[in-house]
Amino acid sequence: MARKYGYIDPLLTNLAVDHSRKAREGLVGPVLLPRVPVPKPSGRYAIFDREAAYKVPDTTMAGERAKAGEFHASAKTRNYATTPYGLKSFIDRADLEFMEGPFKIWELRKTELLVDKLELAQEKRIAERILGLSGDKENAAGNKWANGRGDPFADVKAAIKKMFFRPNVMVFSEAVYDALEYHPVLLDKLGEANLIKKVDEANLSSCSASTA
Repeated sequence: MARKYGYIDPLLTNLAVDHSRKAREGLVGPVLLPRVPVPKPSGRYAIFDREAAYKVPDTTMAGERAKAGEFHASAKTRNYATTPYGLKSFIDRADLEFMEGPFKIWELRKTELLVDKLELAQEKRIAERILGLSGDKENAAGNKWANGRGDPFADVKAAIKKMFFRPNVMVFSEAVYDALEYHPVLLDKLGEANLIKKVDEANLSSCSASTA
């Protein structure tokens, strides 16, 4: 199959796609910014406001000759443009003699390695984009809650109330986790059942769920 960037091996392509799914299982980026397929490298997409997107119209059709009501919604359009990313690697000719199933062993290993690198590169781009968003930089750095200061439980609860949909994922930096690990407010919320007297991933999730 001829492509703009050269020959594409169908077997190695399928291997790369399957390994890509596996590689993304332990990453945060795909959860925060899921991949959205687009028909072209650039184009336009529609943006609906909250009223149009979440309004529930009357769908009743009473009577034998009733007609469905017409729903009116307007949208703004914005441009998008994709950026191609890729990597390549070379295989020693002597290594091509070793076979493993339908793949040469180094084709298999290097394909998986390149996919891992591409996924990690995307994870880094997403992290940089998230950290570059406007917001409370003091809180983002963990300074607001450092040394037991502040009330992270109340702050998170207040932030959730400001959102249109209740989030089900919370992501924070290592600096923030360091500030939360032994924070007295969270330890008090966890109570005597917290035998290790420490905030870890499991009991932090339980503490966050109790903000409902």
